[in-house]
Amino acid sequence: MSRSDIPEWVRLACNRWGRQKRRIWQGRDTYVNSQGAIRRHIDGYSESFMGRILDERVAAGQSGASAQRWAEVYFGDGLEVQRALVGMPESTYDAIHVKYVWDPEFNLSWSDRAKIIGMKERVFWEAVGRAEFWVFARLDPTACDASLPLRRESATKQSITATLPKFSPADLNLTALNRTKLTVTG
Repeated sequence: MSRSDIPEWVRLACNRWGRQKRRIWQGRDTYVNSQGAIRRHIDGYSESFMGRILDERVAAGQSGASAQRWAEVYFGDGLEVQRALVGMPESTYDAIHVKYVWDPEFNLSWSDRAKIIGMKERVFWEAVGRAEFWVFARLDPTACDASLPLRRESATKQSITATLPKFSPADLNLTALNRTKLTVTG
């Protein structure tokens, strides 16, 4: 089975696993704020002073004291992929980590990444294909969120009004709003 025969949902599940594992390894996550800028959140540390007061109590404004509370866990598709990796041969295990967990901010080409684990680029992509097939053979498609079909529909004003039921305010039954008054005697 070639790499092109692997369903897209397997790659999506591996991608989610890679993001979760990268966050565990680095202790941080990147996100896009409301202005569109890329920001980083360091796990375990509150971002606001009020959050630090809640987390650290008396030592909130003092240096040297910190609280670290975050779960080091996989969830959803990431958990399913992590469980599927058990028993994978070392070369394919290394290849799937370089493909999905490697931080894209390092800006290395695929051939440079392959050299780091001692492979030529062609051998690297073959190993990635074997790793994806390994995961595909062990994943339950009904348990993966990534296996659900993705729908991209563009709604037009005409299609929205065509699907809405036609009614007038006179058709509404307002008896449910006319509740009896309760009195408490005691």
